[in-house]
Amino acid sequence: MYAAGAQDQDYDAWAYHVNLATDLGPTTVSLGYAHTDGDDANDAGEYNAYGLGGNDWQPLLILTGFYSDNTLGNAGNLNSHTASGNIKKCGYDLYYGTVSFSPMENVTLNGIIGTAKADETSTLGNNVDDDYGVEYDVGCKIKLMDNLVYQIKAAFLSAGDLWKTTTGTTDVDDTYSFFHELKVTF
Repeated sequence: MYAAGAQDQDYDAWAYHVNLATDLGPTTVSLGYAHTDGDDANDAGEYNAYGLGGNDWQPLLILTGFYSDNTLGNAGNLNSHTASGNIKKCGYDLYYGTVSFSPMENVTLNGIIGTAKADETSTLGNNVDDDYGVEYDVGCKIKLMDNLVYQIKAAFLSAGDLWKTTTGTTDVDDTYSFFHELKVTF
């Protein structure tokens, strides 16, 4: 990247996602890992922050949910299109496990637990905790008709100490979120 009067900036970053899943009759279990590089403030000639996810990947309602990106003190979340510079610069390592169970053909119950840590915190200063927190989600999806689906989710985030640095406050509360939708497809 060229900027007049400044050192040329090189971009070098990785982002990837791995998910292992298995079906056990009416139950599906999966384990996942996702990574995006954070920016190393000690290397001024190279920008390592990849940027964050997208609309089609949002396993956790609060930490990665596209519509939940303003619920964390307006700092954005790990998959946010409006994330602040600090969140984008930190990157993340996200570990999660899911289970879903279909007691009937048109009903699916699901749960997920995930924990995330920042990949790089040097842009935030010294001795910054890298913990985003642990999130717990439960949900239910009901296929009412072939083209009509109702979905409800509830999530709780036990907020980690990294939010203290990114939001500029020493008091960070845990948060929760509810989501429901009625989706009609044509």
